[in-house]
Amino acid sequence: MDVTQQNPNNSPNGRETMPNNNGVEDNPNNWRADNAGSMPNGNRKIDDPFTPSNNDASHNWKTGDKILGRYEVIELLGQGGMGVVYRCLDTVGEVEVAVKALPWEVSHSTAEMDEVRDNYNLVSKLVHTNIAVYKTLEMDSVTGDYYLVMEYVGGEDLRRWMKRVRNDGKIALETALPVLRQIAEALDYAHGQEPGVIHRDVKPENVKILVDGTIKVLDFGLAAQIRTSQAHVSKENVASAGTPLYKSPEQWGAKSRQGPSTDQYSLAVIAYEMLSGHVPFESDDKDLLKAAVLKDMPDMIDGFPKYANTALQTGLAKEATGRYVSCVDFVCALEGMKVKCLKKMDKRICWPIAIAIIIVLWVAISGITYYTIHKKALQKEDIARKAAEVELSRQKAEQARREREAEQARLKAEQERREREAEQARLKAEQEWKEREAEQARKKAEQEATARKAAEAELARLKAEKEAAAKKAVEVEIARLKAEQEAAARKAAEEELARLKAEQEAVVRRAAEAELARQKAELERKKREAEQARKIWKPGELSADGKRKASDREGIWLYKYICEECDGKGQVRKSRKCVSCDGSGKIETLKKCDNCDGTGKKKNTQDCTICDGTGKIEEDCPDCGIINDGRGNILSYHGLVCDNCQGKGRLTREVRQFGYLNYEHFVCAKCGGRGWVNHAACYPTGKIKRTCWSCDGTGTKETTRNCYICDGTGRIKDEKKCADCDYGKRWYFSECMTCKGEKYVWR
Repeated sequence: MDVTQQNPNNSPNGRETMPNNNGVEDNPNNWRADNAGSMPNGNRKIDDPFTPSNNDASHNWKTGDKILGRYEVIELLGQGGMGVVYRCLDTVGEVEVAVKALPWEVSHSTAEMDEVRDNYNLVSKLVHTNIAVYKTLEMDSVTGDYYLVMEYVGGEDLRRWMKRVRNDGKIALETALPVLRQIAEALDYAHGQEPGVIHRDVKPENVKILVDGTIKVLDFGLAAQIRTSQAHVSKENVASAGTPLYKSPEQWGAKSRQGPSTDQYSLAVIAYEMLSGHVPFESDDKDLLKAAVLKDMPDMIDGFPKYANTALQTGLAKEATGRYVSCVDFVCALEGMKVKCLKKMDKRICWPIAIAIIIVLWVAISGITYYTIHKKALQKEDIARKAAEVELSRQKAEQARREREAEQARLKAEQERREREAEQARLKAEQEWKEREAEQARKKAEQEATARKAAEAELARLKAEKEAAAKKAVEVEIARLKAEQEAAARKAAEEELARLKAEQEAVVRRAAEAELARQKAELERKKREAEQARKIWKPGELSADGKRKASDREGIWLYKYICEECDGKGQVRKSRKCVSCDGSGKIETLKKCDNCDGTGKKKNTQDCTICDGTGKIEEDCPDCGIINDGRGNILSYHGLVCDNCQGKGRLTREVRQFGYLNYEHFVCAKCGGRGWVNHAACYPTGKIKRTCWSCDGTGTKETTRNCYICDGTGRIKDEKKCADCDYGKRWYFSECMTCKGEKYVWR
């Protein structure tokens, strides 16, 4: 029944709530940190009516830390006003547990901790297949904080299970009954203890379903006690225990007293939600919800048998006496069995109870009268007899307690055995899965290696073709440049030869002209000498024209001639080899070769052919060689012989019996009697992977050869015409030694 008609998605807050990976809804109002074993993973802050104190900083444990020096933290399951819960590994028992750090204000309140401790002593005795076990309540001697150690329960909670198995929003009756029966058995077991334990907060989030279908009910009584204690300390209203949608009328403040029927009502709400797809009453307004729970009756569920609807109506009765005797009876009624409720039984036992009360009163009055009449001796005898009866009763109670503890210990041992077997099965399945994954990874690696080798071979072929084409193009370019250089040199030589020939012809022509001019001058000179022969001259006297000079010998005239050596210039031209070009006429300079960067060597890098560019090579194990089964297991005594038994498989030790020295033989524990051991270096492949010796692990090899441009010299010649000379010679002028620079001579 939707009280406010505002919940289309059947959730307490009018919106659909999706479970996370651990089966816990993302709605924080439907989950508390005290749900041991059902917390969502991750450090998610949970909304709670109580805000943790700043002193809760001491509960900030991290992964790997050890709580109380024993419980190693695996992850944070959840935190909130009810405390902080961690998933831990018990390093002593090697089992996973849930450790809850109680709120600081509760841990450091003596009166409240006494209440919590008494409640723990009560619920810790609950040993049942369908109840999560409370292991211990411990105190940190350093900080004074209290920690509650509980059984860690995996699986998914009932909320997530219901969403998974629903068909058109409903769950079939035959599917829901096995789950409801296990919950009912757990609740009835707790109710039947002396004294009885009431859960007071039965809801889907407090029920976990394991992989094998086993139901685990969480938070038996102690969480409610912690909430109550925290409410006392924080002055909060303590009447708010329980989840609103699943609270019974007596929890909302009805006149009925809370008891086993309180949990039966919450179980009936869960059954109603499973079968109909929604809870009987829902509203965001707590006042409206309370009024509906206290006054209204839920609607019948269409499509279900009448006996099932009748059972739900009886389980959801407003008065506790109108419900069934036990939770199992409620489930039996859902199955169609005839079960009586508490109200009908009260009518039948009303008169017997009244008669019993009258008898008790009569016995009491008789006893008082008997005590006042009889003497003191008889009174002492009666006291002794009663003491004996009390002692006998105590002994019987002690015997019953011992038997109950033995049964609990047996059930606990059976539970631990089942858990060990389940863990072994899980580890085995996980190992098989890992082996399958490894085999698939190996095959995939082989396929990738084959594809990589093919791609690398194709890449190498294309690279070789590209290098060959580039080399051929370079050779063609070199030939072209060489031909151009030879043509240019040949043209330059021809031009130089033509120039030299032209110069030679010019020199010959000038020499002929000079000789003709000289002969003409000689003739004129002789004429002048003949004319002046008749005149007497003084030695050294010049003629009027200045072209003759009288010699110191009489009758001898010296005539002035142009100096043939310098051709009347007073200077002669001489040549010498040019020091700039060393007579070659060309200047050659060396510059750094760009092709090899001046090194003279060219490096060629390619993938190593030994390791195919991987840098690693695989070789048969040198210890077991090929004598193995492919997993590194040696099939003969060749290789790693067991060093413990020297390959014998058995060991011998001395023992003394009756004063005599004997020898006892036993199987070697290291090799298991085989005489050989697995080789750890190559297991399980039988091969060892090491760094490639050819490429030193780089995967590539570099070959060095002379650069074909500079022929290994690292330099190339840059030739140009010498600017200081004329084809290898340098010309200069010096004073003529014949005429002493006067440009003419006398003779």
